[in-house]
Amino acid sequence: MSRILKPGGKLAFADLEKHSERWLRDEMSDRWLGFELTKVRKWLEDAGLEDVKVELARTKCCGISLRGRKAEIGIFIASGSKPARIGIRDG
Repeated sequence: MSRILKPGGKLAFADLEKHSERWLRDEMSDRWLGFELTKVRKWLEDAGLEDVKVELARTKCCGISLRGRKAEIGIFIASGSKPARIGIRDG
C-alpha cells in the first residue's frame, strides 16, 4: 500500500488485535487471528511511513460461535503518512 501511495498521502486501516478465538477461522473464514500492535507499527515504519499511529478503538468486535461461544476482540486503527517530496533532483 505504501508503494503506491502518493507523496504526502495518508494510509489508514482497521483490523483485530491478536487473539486466540480459533473458531473464527472455520465459522467466519478468518485467515489470521489478529495482529500484534507492535508488529503493525513496525511494518508501517519499515515501509517508510511517518506519523505512524496504532491505537485501540473504543469498541470491540463481538461474535458468537455456532456452539454459543462468545468473543470480544479488540479492534485497532493504524495510520501513517508517506513523506512529501522534498525537491526535484537535477540530472
